Amino acid sequence: MAADLDIFLRLLGAVAAGCLLGINRDRAGANAGVRTLGLVALVAGITGALASFSDDPANRGRALQGVITGVGFIGAGLILHTERSLNVKGLATAATVLLAAVLGFAAGSGLWGMVGAGLVLGLFLLVFGKPVDDAIEARHRLPPDKPGENGDAE
Repeated sequence: MAADLDIFLRLLGAVAAGCLLGINRDRAGANAGVRTLGLVALVAGITGALASFSDDPANRGRALQGVITGVGFIGAGLILHTERSLNVKGLATAATVLLAAVLGFAAGSGLWGMVGAGLVLGLFLLVFGKPVDDAIEARHRLPPDKPGENGDAE
């Protein structure tokens, strides 16, 4: 019975971490939000819990590799590149899906310190990284060309 409660708490921690990241992505209008990131973290948490009960220590590494590979396909689907622009969209969300998976795996493995530190640092980057990125980009953005400056016809 105690083992069942432990597994439930591990999976609950995984889902909570994924959902907290998902709230941030939902607020940013991203394609992956609470449901997606919660489910990714849950699946990774189940995988981590299963691997943590294995007698072979190498199984944990193989299980984590499988999670990361699977999440790579989800992340690739979230990254958009338009032909008309050099901008790539969805990189932060794809990275957040990977973070949700790894935090879920850590929670499923019972590594609570790693879950807490990773979640705090990840949310810090998601909240404060965008304004810093925008400020740096604005500072280094070239002014738009005026008609006729580059030999263009007016």
